[in-house]
Amino acid sequence: LHCCYVFFGERVELVGCCNRQGSLAAQITLAEQGVLPGDSAKIKIMVANGGNQRNKTHRQELGLWQQISFRSLYRGDMKSFDRKVVRTAVRNRQSKVDHGNQQLEFPIPPTLPPTSTTDTGLVTVSYFFKLDLGVGTLELIVPVVVGRLELPGDEKQ
Repeated sequence: LHCCYVFFGERVELVGCCNRQGSLAAQITLAEQGVLPGDSAKIKIMVANGGNQRNKTHRQELGLWQQISFRSLYRGDMKSFDRKVVRTAVRNRQSKVDHGNQQLEFPIPPTLPPTSTTDTGLVTVSYFFKLDLGVGTLELIVPVVVGRLELPGDEKQ
């Protein structure tokens, strides 16, 4: 299996993935790089299958994933630290598409904490959309920033 991935900011393409059964090309595009809790992300998915019927995509799963990184410093050496990363599916959505374009509005849960703005803390939070193409282990990953709603009464800093 040979694949080539191309990254363009909010767009990721899988181009010319080939095996004995044929080829596959896929693209996932976000309308915006950032989203707010409670809103919907506008996503365009394009899948083009080549080859015989056995290589057709039967199921695609698009998911919003949260990645939390924990970092701990050693007491004796402040330059040494340990890091643990946990990835969790926040929400998944399945669809059946053999090929073609699909426009989705993916709802963002209203209670998500915002994406961390720096990577210097003990805990950092980030998010990404993952498209599982349903063909072996092929998947596309696009990072997304979850913002913070400013509520009335929040103090500006």
